[in-house]
Amino acid sequence: MGADVEKVYTFGMGNSLVGVVTEPEASQQKQGLPTVIILNSGLIHHVGPHRLAVEMARDIADQGYTVLRFDLSAIGDSQTRKANPSYQERAVGEIKEAMDFLGKQKGSEKFILIGLCTGADNAHRAAVADERVTGCVFMGGYAYPTRHTYFLKLMEKVKKVSGKLFIAGKWKNFIKKWLRKLKPRKQVISGPEADDSYFWKLPDKNVAIKDYAELISRKVHMLFLFTASELWMINYPGQIRDSFPTLDFEDLLDVELYRLSDHTYTFLSQRELLTARIRQWLENSYGQQRLEHDVR
Repeated sequence: MGADVEKVYTFGMGNSLVGVVTEPEASQQKQGLPTVIILNSGLIHHVGPHRLAVEMARDIADQGYTVLRFDLSAIGDSQTRKANPSYQERAVGEIKEAMDFLGKQKGSEKFILIGLCTGADNAHRAAVADERVTGCVFMGGYAYPTRHTYFLKLMEKVKKVSGKLFIAGKWKNFIKKWLRKLKPRKQVISGPEADDSYFWKLPDKNVAIKDYAELISRKVHMLFLFTASELWMINYPGQIRDSFPTLDFEDLLDVELYRLSDHTYTFLSQRELLTARIRQWLENSYGQQRLEHDVR
């Protein structure tokens, strides 16, 4: 690993936002790469859960990228703002401010957004709203069920209880009861009283179709990463493509399921797998061959 350079900056309206820019050493810097922005995970500040954001920023910088990890207003080191739009509108606006800052400070014109949990929701909204975004890593992003999703859920349950169910009538009652449970959940990791700044709600599918059509039209690369905590909403890698049969994601979509990882990648081995997968995705999506192809 190189000797990355890290500097703290304030920026945005009234210099109220605080972030850390990580840059590769001079010998590792590469021209033409997008700048990476790592977003808050819920209310956790820019270090990230278990220092995940720090580790990711340094690993990505070692590949030649400039990386910003910053706090949205009222989180971590950033100040609270008096403006009162919705949380979602404010988050998108502040992500745009971060891109504006990096444009002036570093000459950045294109960006990759990385977000975990609420950060994935914010990354999605900002990517749709701003054409400067060319890539997104959604860690626990949107997922909609398909018939195969329900089938796999049912088969998993059957395997667990098959040894106890020998009577035909019990099988019938079990299947009816389980099918009632297989209704799509509209709210993610939250109860009805949850604060919107920490939890996000799964958008209407028609909205998602429109959003992904926009990202596809702009050739935005997307990497979806899910853990054991999200297996209730996605349980096979092809589910996202299957749930949007009218959309052609071409080679813009990658999906990975980490069935042994928890939501915040607590263990070092989990985080190492995660950073290695992001490294691979960056190389495949923005490596030298891709850059040369885009120039042509």
